[in-house]
Amino acid sequence: MDERNSSTPLPKLTSSNYVSWAKTMEHFIRSKGLWGLVDGSKSEPQLVLTKTIDGKAQELDGVEKNKVMSEYERKWEEWKIGHHKIITWIIACVDTTTMGQIAKHNFAHDAWDFLKKTHTMKDVAYMCNLQMKIASLQQGDKSIKQYVGEMEQLWDKLALFEPEWYDPRDIG
Repeated sequence: MDERNSSTPLPKLTSSNYVSWAKTMEHFIRSKGLWGLVDGSKSEPQLVLTKTIDGKAQELDGVEKNKVMSEYERKWEEWKIGHHKIITWIIACVDTTTMGQIAKHNFAHDAWDFLKKTHTMKDVAYMCNLQMKIASLQQGDKSIKQYVGEMEQLWDKLALFEPEWYDPRDIG
C-alpha cells in the first residue's frame, strides 16, 4: 500500500483525553518512523568537512566536499520535513486556540512538550486526588472491561507524574 495515499484519522485532543491522545499519537508517529524527532533521539544532522588520516584531521578535497555537502543538505531537509510533518499532524488534532500556539514551534519535541505541560497538572493536590480515586474505585455495576478501562485511565494519568529516566542508574 502506498503510504502517501493512506489516511489515518487522527484523534482530537480535548481537555480530558490527553493521556490516550498522546499514546495514540505516539503510535502513529512511530509508525511513520519519526518518533526520534519527538523524544530527541534523532538529532540534527551535523556537517563534517574533515576526514581523519593517520590520526590527523584533514580537510576534504573539492569532490569529497561537494559529495558530503550534498548528503548533508539531503539529510537536513529530511530532518526538517519530519518536524513539519509532526507539527502538522498535531495541529490537525487541536482546537483553533491551541493551533496558533503549536504553529509557533519549529521542532516537534517543543510542540509535544508544550502540549504535555498544558494538559498535565503537575501539582500535589491533583496527584493526591488521582490516588484517592484509584483507592476508592469499585466495580459496582460496571462491566469488567469498563472497570479496568477506568482504572487504567487513572493509572496512566498518575504515571505522568513519574520523573523521566535518562539512565538506568536513576533507579537508585
